[in-house]
Amino acid sequence: PYTPGSPIGISHNVGVSCDNVGDTHLWGVWHGLQPMNYYRKRMTRFCSEFGFESLPDMKTIETFAKDKNFSLSGAEFTAHQKCANGNDKMIYYIASRFHLPKNFKDYIYLSWVTQSECISDATEHWRRNKGRCNGSMYWQFNDCWPVCSWASYDYFGNYKALQYNARHFNAPVSVSIEDTENYVKIFALNDLNKEVKAEVEYEIFDFENGAHKSEKKEVSLSELENREIFFIDLNKLRFRYDFKRTGIAARLYLDEKLVMQKVILLKKEKYSLLPKANLDYDIKQKDGGLEINISTDKFARLVRIESSKSVLPFSDDYFDLLGGQTKKVTMKLDETMTVKEQIESISVSSLCDVEFDKSKIKAILSRLKVYFSPVNISNAMYHGKLVKDVEVK
Repeated sequence: PYTPGSPIGISHNVGVSCDNVGDTHLWGVWHGLQPMNYYRKRMTRFCSEFGFESLPDMKTIETFAKDKNFSLSGAEFTAHQKCANGNDKMIYYIASRFHLPKNFKDYIYLSWVTQSECISDATEHWRRNKGRCNGSMYWQFNDCWPVCSWASYDYFGNYKALQYNARHFNAPVSVSIEDTENYVKIFALNDLNKEVKAEVEYEIFDFENGAHKSEKKEVSLSELENREIFFIDLNKLRFRYDFKRTGIAARLYLDEKLVMQKVILLKKEKYSLLPKANLDYDIKQKDGGLEINISTDKFARLVRIESSKSVLPFSDDYFDLLGGQTKKVTMKLDETMTVKEQIESISVSSLCDVEFDKSKIKAILSRLKVYFSPVNISNAMYHGKLVKDVEVK
């Protein structure tokens, strides 16, 4: 089969925004200023383009911005941003989930997280509805220059959170969470052409005190099968648990080995009472590379491992750890520096280490600045609308 263009509907420029035919380019989130989970409303057949901007790595920023008092409204960042109001839009979406950070470097971290969460949420929604939607591709993979952009892999090869997370939300066999204000559904997804035997588990946990409840099931997924494994009625839990300090973890085991863990909070991060997690980690040279073992005493949200010098990726990054859990991460040796330099360049932190400015007025004004920009108003009206299905004769 041949597609003469993208997107394509029933004919040239007819039905190109409709979910029931052809493929779609969806920009309700970002250009349309819709909420980050907006794409759950879209039941497209194939989403061949959607995206979300973030900043490049700090090592990349330091190649074009020399002023250490970095500012997203500064001349360097305006020049390295080719989307109208793009830098303000990053702040707009960060403020939808988090308080705004006091330190510039944390804008990088939070822009990566929001980008990753948006693309992940949309991709998993479309995967859960396989048969109606049979594919998606996010824009974009890489950059042609050091820039703020939709890329998951910046100009110098630094992995953003999205690049790490893509291997999880696109994993052929995976666990997926659909969460609303009233319920949580946990799915097992199998995109292989063979039967898969797995174990799926969920755990309701307190950020500081650990598990409230857990349940595990053995499942046998036939080829290309998606299945809802657990349904959790949140209305039955509201008076039992404090949702500001409660999360739900879903886990997938293959051959009794934990291969995936996904965590949702019952309140957005800015409304949650996240504890000060004490991360303990050690780094050692092993098997021709580095091995990093990380553990925590309390729930650690969005653990990040970063190197101030090396662009080489870690085996995983930007993950959640529950109290008492330990995770092993590896990294190849960087031939541009000594092993000692590479080890000393690595740091580990989590969301609780970000210093936030909790001014509600500042966050509201930042969002209003974006929302009432003329170019954004027109974009929001165009990209944020829900299009009716086109009639196919």
